[in-house]
Amino acid sequence: MYLLIIDPDLGTAPGYRHPSRHVRITPGPPQPRPVPDGQRLRHWRTRCGITRAQLADAAKVSVAQVARWERGSIPVPAQILEGLGLR
Repeated sequence: MYLLIIDPDLGTAPGYRHPSRHVRITPGPPQPRPVPDGQRLRHWRTRCGITRAQLADAAKVSVAQVARWERGSIPVPAQILEGLGLR
């Protein structure tokens, strides 16, 4: 890939990078960011019509724990994700 930056002060300089204008070139289109496990858990829970209290009761944890998972404050345990088919 060839980068051509035109700077009015310096003219045309192939590959020149002005210190205040850093350019990142990546091959191909930008890659989508993976959805965090907590957001996937919340999406699954709301789509199925399950409350946090119901999920907490089934997982034998507190409602606050489920809220922390969904916020991303703490990671969702792998066995919870596997049990729900989210991993």
